[in-house]
Amino acid sequence: MTTVVPEEMTTVVPEETTVVSVNSTQKDTKQRAEGQISTNSKFSCFGEYVKNKKYEKENTKCCYNIFNAALYTLVKLLPFAGYLPFVRPVKMSRNISVRDLIISMHMGPPIGYEGATNLVNTILLLCALLLAFVAASSTVLEEEKFINADLHTCQQGFGHEATCIQIDAAGYFPSFNATGLLKQGVEYGIKEGDPVNIKEFLRAGVALFAGAHDKDIPSITTNMFSAISMGLLLCVLVSSTLWYLLLVVSGAHSMGEVMMSKFWEAGVIPLLMGFLLLGLSVLYWLGSVGRIIQNLLPQYPLTGVEFFYVTHTNDVGNHGIYFTAWMMQSIVINVCLLLAPYFIYMMIQIFVSEWNIVKHRPTTPKEFVYYTLSRLKRTHGLNIYDEHDNKTKRFGKILPRRTQYTCICQEDKKVCQEVQHVLHCFEDYGINVETDQPAHSDVAESMDHFLDMWPHIDWDHEALTVKNEKSGKENMVSGIKMLYRTAMLSMYDELYPGHR
Repeated sequence: MTTVVPEEMTTVVPEETTVVSVNSTQKDTKQRAEGQISTNSKFSCFGEYVKNKKYEKENTKCCYNIFNAALYTLVKLLPFAGYLPFVRPVKMSRNISVRDLIISMHMGPPIGYEGATNLVNTILLLCALLLAFVAASSTVLEEEKFINADLHTCQQGFGHEATCIQIDAAGYFPSFNATGLLKQGVEYGIKEGDPVNIKEFLRAGVALFAGAHDKDIPSITTNMFSAISMGLLLCVLVSSTLWYLLLVVSGAHSMGEVMMSKFWEAGVIPLLMGFLLLGLSVLYWLGSVGRIIQNLLPQYPLTGVEFFYVTHTNDVGNHGIYFTAWMMQSIVINVCLLLAPYFIYMMIQIFVSEWNIVKHRPTTPKEFVYYTLSRLKRTHGLNIYDEHDNKTKRFGKILPRRTQYTCICQEDKKVCQEVQHVLHCFEDYGINVETDQPAHSDVAESMDHFLDMWPHIDWDHEALTVKNEKSGKENMVSGIKMLYRTAMLSMYDELYPGHR
């Protein structure tokens, strides 16, 4: 950052005033312009910070910004992705990884303790509902219905032939050779009442949805898919319960956002697996429901409807096949063509807007003060001394001479002057605000400590209290103005509402 120097010839110190001649000041200014002497202001201006903000603002409405927003959202929700070396924003003024950028912004965890509790409760509620659905659908048909469904499937040519022959030869259908697949004079090696070997049936592959291919046995697939769906739901139920117990016994609630961030980073994978298993359980349940619908409805064959790849106009199917076809058609029309584009647009708007806000968040105490006063200038204006501003000068109150300096960002010169003054007040109070210097190896930790101290600052301390001081024939304002104090307090609540 560029260092700055006083413009005026008077420097105010806590208990005495030092006066320097005008000629010496002009001489120093000339030498400084020629680069012969270094600047001596403790706090540098924010020209580089403003330049970076302008540079990043120029790239707001482009694909780079959307790409950066996607990376930010990915790392925020899945913290382990931030360790990948290629997860870095593009077209950014700072060469920093997304993970380090999020840490420096002090965003806190993407979800708090209460939010995590509500999320796991939602998962448990979905598990309970789906378990009830699976249990109810699994018991809706009796044995006779399943036998008839298997028989009609074998008769219409939709069943696995070898398995149909075993069921028929073992005498499980109402009459011998009910399928018409048994041939006279052929010895199948199966006696009445022998178990049916379904090894070949499973090896041939089982379609998830009814009618996807002609290798189905409804009773077996309904039982298998219902069992798989229930097993997945039980896994989600157990894992979600353990996840919640760990959340309760951990320090995520009592130790604040730091511990909650660690818990989220370690516990986000089980949550993702839980949602994945929930989705798979729904698919398997729909696979069993298709067979159940087929068994509840009449068994006569159907034809005449074109359903993309599911059926063609001349294909012969049954109610189970048409149930699957209508279901897929409604999903394609309503989800893929209507809901999916809208949700994609919604996510882009939300995440890009969030990225545009958070990428300019302050990362150091100095940037926090500048961020606050910069917004205050846009909304209220700043009553700051300027030698060319007679309207402000007539009040007869100017800042201490140590805060009047040459600033390279002319459009934000007044803001920089006030920021200098506020930072000096904090320094007089005893707070170290030079946390972005090379000597400070962990800027994020220093900012975190500054935020920890913020709620406990004694604003009535003499270093922060507004008062007038005499300097020759002029009155000077020291301390932090009440308006600035109010603005910083409200900005803290807005940027760091859950910080503790």
